[in-house]
Amino acid sequence: MIKMKQKFTWQTLNRLRVFCLTLLVSMASIGAIAQTTIATTLANNNGQSGVCFNLYNSNAYAININAIQCAAGLTGTQTVELWTKPVAGNNQGLPGAISVVNGWTQQASQTVATTQDLVNTGAACQTVLSGMNVSLAANSYYLVFLKMELRYSTVGTQTCLFSGGGVSINSCALNGYGGPITGPTFNPRGLVGAITFSAALPCSGTPAPGNTVASASSVCTGINVNLSLQNPTIGTGVSHQWFNNAGLIAGATNSTYSQAITSPENFYCNVTCDNGGSPITTASTPVAVGLTTGSACLTYCSSVSSNTADEEIYQVTLNGSSTNPLYANGNGCTTPAPGAGSLLSRYSNFRTLGPLTTVMQGATVPLEVRQNECDGPTLYAAGIGAWIDFNQNGLFTDPGEAVYIESTSTAATGASPGGDKVISSLVTIPIGATPGSTVMRVICAEGYSGASLTPCLNYGYGETEDFLIDITVAPPCSGIPNPGNTIASNINPCPGTTVNFSLQNTTVGTGVSYQWYNNSGLIPGATTAFYSQIATVADDVYCDVTCGSSTTTSNLVSYTINNYVNCYCTPTHSFGTSGSFYGQINNVTFDAINNTSTSPVTAPYYTNYAPGAGTTATIYTGTSIPLSVTIGSYGYAVAWIDWDQSGSFDASEYTYLGVENVGVPATFTTLIPVPLTATPGITKIRVRSEAYFNAAPSATQSCANLNYGESEDYTLTVVIPSPCAGAPAPGNTLASATSVCPGTNVNFSLQNATIGIGVTYQWYNNSGLIAGATNSYYSQVVSIADDFYCDVTCSNLGSPITTASNLVSIAMNPAIFCYCSTGLGGSCGINSCSSVEVVGTTLNNITGPGACTNTYSQFPQSGSTTALLIPGASYTVNIGTPSASSTSQGAVWIDYNQNGIFEASEFTFISNNILAGSTAGGTVIIPVTATSGSTGMRVRTDWAGTTLLTATDACTTRTWVKRKIILSRSLHYQQHQMHLYKQIHQTVQQVAI
Repeated sequence: MIKMKQKFTWQTLNRLRVFCLTLLVSMASIGAIAQTTIATTLANNNGQSGVCFNLYNSNAYAININAIQCAAGLTGTQTVELWTKPVAGNNQGLPGAISVVNGWTQQASQTVATTQDLVNTGAACQTVLSGMNVSLAANSYYLVFLKMELRYSTVGTQTCLFSGGGVSINSCALNGYGGPITGPTFNPRGLVGAITFSAALPCSGTPAPGNTVASASSVCTGINVNLSLQNPTIGTGVSHQWFNNAGLIAGATNSTYSQAITSPENFYCNVTCDNGGSPITTASTPVAVGLTTGSACLTYCSSVSSNTADEEIYQVTLNGSSTNPLYANGNGCTTPAPGAGSLLSRYSNFRTLGPLTTVMQGATVPLEVRQNECDGPTLYAAGIGAWIDFNQNGLFTDPGEAVYIESTSTAATGASPGGDKVISSLVTIPIGATPGSTVMRVICAEGYSGASLTPCLNYGYGETEDFLIDITVAPPCSGIPNPGNTIASNINPCPGTTVNFSLQNTTVGTGVSYQWYNNSGLIPGATTAFYSQIATVADDVYCDVTCGSSTTTSNLVSYTINNYVNCYCTPTHSFGTSGSFYGQINNVTFDAINNTSTSPVTAPYYTNYAPGAGTTATIYTGTSIPLSVTIGSYGYAVAWIDWDQSGSFDASEYTYLGVENVGVPATFTTLIPVPLTATPGITKIRVRSEAYFNAAPSATQSCANLNYGESEDYTLTVVIPSPCAGAPAPGNTLASATSVCPGTNVNFSLQNATIGIGVTYQWYNNSGLIAGATNSYYSQVVSIADDFYCDVTCSNLGSPITTASNLVSIAMNPAIFCYCSTGLGGSCGINSCSSVEVVGTTLNNITGPGACTNTYSQFPQSGSTTALLIPGASYTVNIGTPSASSTSQGAVWIDYNQNGIFEASEFTFISNNILAGSTAGGTVIIPVTATSGSTGMRVRTDWAGTTLLTATDACTTRTWVKRKIILSRSLHYQQHQMHLYKQIHQTVQQVAI
């Protein structure tokens, strides 16, 4: 046998070296997977509840997102969510709702304590998600949404693309969006922070998850706790299984886990690395989560202002302990409270800071509240209230829990501290108050005080603050109780209101019992130191206080029922009429009430007029009386009359009058029937207004706080009349106008009232009896000249006598005085009308640039404003604009039938290309059926870039109008010497762009 010598060359050696080196590199990669962080450099300049961006993994291998840093938008505890959605590439546009239905997957949810960050960016921002292995496939695009109250960046001209390690963050247009999870819409917006990721290579070795991390060590029942691991196990082939006291948790196989806590629990997680088929498992160190009880778990009603301006609670002091200095006085103007839900200068949650002070059951301690305004003068009047949830049931409305209510709203006087508004009071802690931590709420609300200041109030301006206080148990009582006087919150209450009763002296200690009495005897269930009852009749109330074997009776207190006339609620407005601009009530007329007034300038912008000449009236059941309210500008008018004298204005007693929305005084008149069932005696009528751009006051808002406007109350005396007798003497028929334009509503009444039961009315005009016109007042839309009168009949107990009123004649105004002239909108700007010409006639009116002084002008008859026109002929109408204008459009209406209305059939569009400083014309054909005589022509112009003028736009408000001129000229057309007077209305409008 021949032995062959193995051939060994340097080439073989080199191949072996390469193989060994590759193996070592691969092993090193598996054993220690490097992490890469991509940090953005975007400016921290904006914020919302989420940011969406595009993430592209250009690597030939998958990656895992391990952590995310982001600038937080608030200080407090919040849940942070991460969602992903695979897409085809960049430029995806609006992402729509972030939901499973729309193809999104929630990859992580962790609860973290955040600190508001208005400065940092990139890697300097707080880590808000950690310990993750969110996998993104190789060479793939994803939309990523980070949900939290965060700070993002308005990208603008900034760099919007950031890359590293084969991965890029893209926040450019059509990629970066900001907004809520329901659908981010603000574009482009960019992540202010950083993303840390690693290559998704196989894991190796023994996992080291470290501690189990819980978002809270103790929570209220039903609240979720988010669980995560101290150390992430990097790489593919990693699996997780969570355990609690009941053992393995089915389906809990992610690196994080969330569970609602209903009892104390212990959690840990088994982390396994498959090690290429040789799995190794390590359990995380368990964490215990306890169950919190008591006031910390109570949910209270919302109370918050809608605006950050004006009133701020500067400091609250109870029992000598004050608001934390970090958030007190001027610091509170810039630093939000740390608790969840806090909104700067609107709502402050200080409950997370622990108890403000410790007080004992039965103790009486001082309360002080200081208030001022962060933005300085003007200083507005506000009311302050304080409540303590003594029985810890999540309510502030139980008897005795309103510890201070300011009776009248007042204002700070100047700069803090010397100009602070300061209220001081004593607070008695009930002997039966539940021991432990409870909540105290303090509210300062502009325009509210007394009964309108409630603990669940949501209001316009001011602030609400919530604190914890700790109540300790009192020692056992001893000796003979000395309750002293019984104290009533009101000894002259209105019918149906609640009266609260307490005792002058506190019997200190445990073992004290109470039993309340009134004129009906022992009151079942009234066994605490406080008692409340609804006042319906006068009553006497007292209390037996017992300690051991000794009982002492408090001195009784008596109360009487107030007259309902004094019990109407006080209506409020946040801003009044804003200098007699929004909804000022100029006049109210109702029978003998005829009151012209100016608007009040201070809160609550309400006037209760004392009875007197012009402010009171005597009215009779069964009659009908017109109510007229004049609104100065821009406002609704509504009214209520308390027919049942209940001391409140019911929804059934409401009347809507009208709205003025063009800025000129308007009078609204409605006929009010006085019900036969109306209670006789003194009652009230209330008139309210509100700015036209808000909703009209509804039937249930007789007492509500409105935004703008004012309120006025007047006194009425309702009388049930005796039977009428004798011959009626109605006198003259009165009309609201005796010469009107066609289509005008005219109100008719009688000079003298015929008083008594058994009076009937029947109105007539030139057509005879008017069906249904059987009240003492009558209204009709008049379109032709007419005469009106009324037959007034007294039944005379079966022997009726009828008298006719003296008739009144209603004449028609000439059509030229009846064209619409209000509500056209506009202002004097560019695109004005500088000339109008009817070619071949004497009408050639040149107003020139800068001549617009009113948005409606009417030119009198003169040589240059008249024309002689022939029916059937065609005429060219030229319209000019000044050189300062942009391209304009113009149209013409001619009232051919002389009915005072510019109808659609009388419309001619002239041009949509009237260049600045020039004229353009169109053809107008005079119908052969045109009525002979004087009539009007209207010219309107507008910016060419807005909606074209149409046949129905003769009287409409052009939304984007900048200038409107109306010319009134005499324009004659003839069919062999037939003269026609024309009004020409020129209107120019400019769109704001």
